[in-house]
Amino acid sequence: MIRSFRRPLFALAASLFLAVPSSARADGPSVWIAPGGGVVWIPNELTPKTTRPIAGGIFGFSAGPTWAVEARGAFTTFDPGGPGAKKRDYIHGEGNLTWFLTKATAIRPYLTAGAGAIRLSGGSGTSKNEFAWNGGAGFSIRLSPKVALRVDGRDVSFKVPVLAEEKYRHGPEIFGALSFGFGGKPKDMDRDGVPDKADQCPGTPVGARVDAAGCPIDGDKDGVPDGIDRCDATPDGAKVDATGCPVDTDGDGVYDGIDQCADTPKGAKVDAKGCPTDADGDGVADGIDQCGASSSTSSWRGVPSRSRSATCRTTSGN
Repeated sequence: MIRSFRRPLFALAASLFLAVPSSARADGPSVWIAPGGGVVWIPNELTPKTTRPIAGGIFGFSAGPTWAVEARGAFTTFDPGGPGAKKRDYIHGEGNLTWFLTKATAIRPYLTAGAGAIRLSGGSGTSKNEFAWNGGAGFSIRLSPKVALRVDGRDVSFKVPVLAEEKYRHGPEIFGALSFGFGGKPKDMDRDGVPDKADQCPGTPVGARVDAAGCPIDGDKDGVPDGIDRCDATPDGAKVDATGCPVDTDGDGVYDGIDQCADTPKGAKVDAKGCPTDADGDGVADGIDQCGASSSTSSWRGVPSRSRSATCRTTSGN
């Protein structure tokens, strides 16, 4: 009967694993083995001494940041009672889906549920395999990146003989184990591709390119890391926005930070420092000056005060 459960349980586990996108897999151990032991309460229809110690273990693999598929097994013996009765074996195997309620925290509570089979064998009775389902809760305490202490309690339900028929009875278990993890990616909190142990610059912005030490690269030294910077080769000293592109508040073609003359009038020609040029020295910047050879000391937008007509002409003053 155990064999009859193997294929459906394996198919269930595989479908649960494949249903989770690979990009969602956890960064911790990808596989773990947890040997341990605990206590089981065997239904009193099977034995007068219902409380028995158990030994067993868990084999699991990650199916996401908070999900896992696990195979569990436990073994004990019990005395069925009666004159000359011999001890019988109690073997419990199952496949479970486990949901951790938090991600990478030191203490992770979880819920677990699944199905399997219980085999009763040995002694004077006949061997029997019974379908069993279970559900419970527990917590995992991280002792190191690859080692954790796990403790959980589950209610296991399976059929036992009651007078002339079989009925479902409960066989609760409390189980503790030391979990040893294998595989998985090293922890990388800022997702820059450099493990935390080697990362000298934690908290790297998403998308920034980094060097081997995990520190952002800034080729043009504008304060915005490559990979985020949309404007490469920013001139030295230029102020930039959040995307790394130079800012030119007065729109004169000379970037803030390099521009030594802020608030240049619109249309004025400027030099390399961002300051307006005035070739004829009339106080009106080139580019705005409509009469570049003005000789009057009194001018209006570069046009001599005596000549505000459409055609500019030079006057002699007064």
